[in-house]
Amino acid sequence: EAFEDLRRKKLRNKVPIYFVTPEPYIGHMGLAGVGKSRRLMEDEFAEHSIKAIAFDGDLACVASTLRLCAHAGPDRVKAIWGCLTDVDPNSIGWAEAEAQTDLELARKKPSGAPGTTQMVTLVIDQSGTVPRYTLDNLLGERSSGQPILLKCDVEGAELLVLRGARRLLTTARPQLLLSVHPQYVGQYGHTVDEVAGFLRELRYEWKIIAVDHEQHWLARPV
Repeated sequence: EAFEDLRRKKLRNKVPIYFVTPEPYIGHMGLAGVGKSRRLMEDEFAEHSIKAIAFDGDLACVASTLRLCAHAGPDRVKAIWGCLTDVDPNSIGWAEAEAQTDLELARKKPSGAPGTTQMVTLVIDQSGTVPRYTLDNLLGERSSGQPILLKCDVEGAELLVLRGARRLLTTARPQLLLSVHPQYVGQYGHTVDEVAGFLRELRYEWKIIAVDHEQHWLARPV
């Protein structure tokens, strides 16, 4: 709705928009998604002025994303290696996270070829090998003014990502496309009702737009 309002006022091409996605595998950006979620993402990526910031716990997935999107245009897609959560004791910001990602890509040289990628979540990475970040620390300097769509599909860690983005949700008021996993939230000690309660606390309303092996929630600030 915010995007359509900008179009009606003939301001759409004058306003930068960021699409932010913490994803266990980068296909959820819409490149290999399904149903309504895929259609929403394809429609938005047709707008060439929209930029994407993606996070993935698998370095090979990051390499695959950057290679796949290399022809999308300069600086259109940024990909960071790491998992999003609710606590970052080191308070790592965007510049440091981007530098660490570039360093690991150069050091390990993952091809990102089919068959080399894997799903990495907080539950899978019990050793803590993959960097942990919060959206509040990463996007604090990049979230002022422009509309943001936050797409989140993290296999049960939805509430952790949202808690780590409390300031972003309170100030920037992004729209949210959440994949909620009733079968996995318990792995993190949470319930679907707690996810809903957090959204209510931050004055968001939502509706379920599709259900398959997960629930797809579209949430907007009130």
